[in-house]
This record gives sequence, C-alpha cells and structure tokens, in this order.
Amino acid sequence: MRERIQNERRVELCFEGHRAWDVRRWKKGEVFNVPIKGMRITKNGSDLSYAVFTVEKRVFDVSKMYLMPIPQSEILKANALEQNPNW
Repeated sequence: MRERIQNERRVELCFEGHRAWDVRRWKKGEVFNVPIKGMRITKNGSDLSYAVFTVEKRVFDVSKMYLMPIPQSEILKANALEQNPNW
C-alpha cells in the first residue's frame, strides 16, 4: 500500500515541487544516484543517427542530504544547537 501511495504522490504532484521533500522523508535518495541520460539525434541527409550521452551526474550523499544545514546565525543565537552531521 505504501508503494502505491508514494507512486500516486509522484504522479499527482510531479511539477509542484514536492518530490524532493518526499524523497527525503521516505529515505529513497540513494535510488537517484545515477547519471541522467539524454539522446543526441543527428541528421545526415535522410539518415538519422542516435547517440546516448550523459546530461548530468547526480550525487545524493546519504550521509548528509537527508538533513538540511542549520543556518550559522541560528546556531549563534542558541548555544545548545549543533550543526547537522557532515554540514
């Protein structure tokens, strides 16, 4: 049931800026540590050639990216606060 709910949120909220927060909340960030691929299409006369290329290498550092950094100004205001790990 959980997978169906997560998929429904992925489909319904895909362009509304919720996906990144859902990925962090559900601890699924390591799934996205794969390069983003694209397709380069070249036309030579009437022939088309297709080549796969890497658009961007994504990095999701599990050791720190499930938590956000605490602003330094907030740490200075409250001496009890410590920065989140690896930030």
